[in-house]
Formats: sequence, structure tokens, C-alpha cells
Amino acid sequence: MSLNTILGTIAGAAIVLLLGGIYDVVIDDPAVRRTERALVQAEARERALDLIEQRSKDNAEISTFDLQRFCRELGGRWVQSDCVD
Repeated sequence: MSLNTILGTIAGAAIVLLLGGIYDVVIDDPAVRRTERALVQAEARERALDLIEQRSKDNAEISTFDLQRFCRELGGRWVQSDCVD
């Protein structure tokens, strides 16, 4: 093996390592991924809490329905004491 081949191999390896390091630091930064993941999880929690709050409001409203209104809200019509589609 000649000296130029050895030096070329070393230079190539150094460039690959340098590019790999740049990729890890700049492009695939774990801190950025953690931050983005935390933001997505916070948004998901906020949306889940909004849905739970809305469900509680709906349950409170539905609990005030009498049978006639409950039947109508479900798409039926009240006929005497029966609810039919």
C-alpha cells in the first residue's frame, strides 16, 4: 500500500466521522426531538382534557332530560309512553 492510499483512507474516514458528528449535532439533535415530543404530548393531554370537560358538560345536560326529550334527542318521536323510530 502506498502512502497516498493510506493518507486518502485516513482523510476519507475523518470526513465520514466529521459528517456523522455534524448530522448528530445539527440534524438529529436528541434535545430537539425530546422538546418536540414533549410539545406533542402536551397538546395531546390538553385535547384529552378538553374532551373530558366537554363530556362532563354533556353528561350534566343529558341528566336533566326527561324521557320524552331523551327520546327526541336520540332521533325518535314520543308516542304516548313509547319511543319509536
